[in-house]
Amino acid sequence: AHSVGSIHCKFFEDRLYNFSGTNRPDPSLESRFLNLMRSRCSKFHSASSPKLSVAPSPSVRAAGLLAPPMAEPETVMSYEGLGPRPAEGPAFGAPYYRSLLEGRGILFSDQQLTGSEETGSWVRAYAWDTALFRKDFAETMLKLSSLQVLTAPNGQVRVNCSKIA
Repeated sequence: AHSVGSIHCKFFEDRLYNFSGTNRPDPSLESRFLNLMRSRCSKFHSASSPKLSVAPSPSVRAAGLLAPPMAEPETVMSYEGLGPRPAEGPAFGAPYYRSLLEGRGILFSDQQLTGSEETGSWVRAYAWDTALFRKDFAETMLKLSSLQVLTAPNGQVRVNCSKIA
C-alpha cells in the first residue's frame, strides 16, 4: 500500500534528521536518496508539513520531480529508477522491492522488510522475479476479496487492531 499514494513528510522526517534520537539520519538510507528526500522534506518546513507523493515504487526518477504549485508543497517520488520507465511496464511490484534492497524505502517499516532473513528472502525474490510477485499478489487479492467484509451497520470499528473479534 505504501508504493502508491501520498504521505506527509512528518511521518518519516525523523529518519532524515533524527533517527532514534541520534540527531543523525537513518544509516539504512542510501545517501543520494537521503539527500533527495531532505531536499523535498526540509526540517525547516516541518510546520507546513509538506507531502511526499509516492508513485508505484524503488529509486527516484531524476526528471519531473517537481509537482505543480499547490497550497501545500508536494513532491512526486517515483520508484521507476533514475532513468526512463523500465521495459517491464508500470513501476509496481519488483521496482518497489529493488528500492528496499538499495536502501531507498521511504518508511522505516518498509525498509525493515530487508532486516530479517525470512522477510529479506521475499524482498529479494520479488525484486528479481516479476512473475512471482504478480502471481502472489493476484492470489492474495483473491483471498482478500473472499473475506466478506462487514460494512455499516454490520461492520465494526476497532480501536485496537491487534485484537480480532
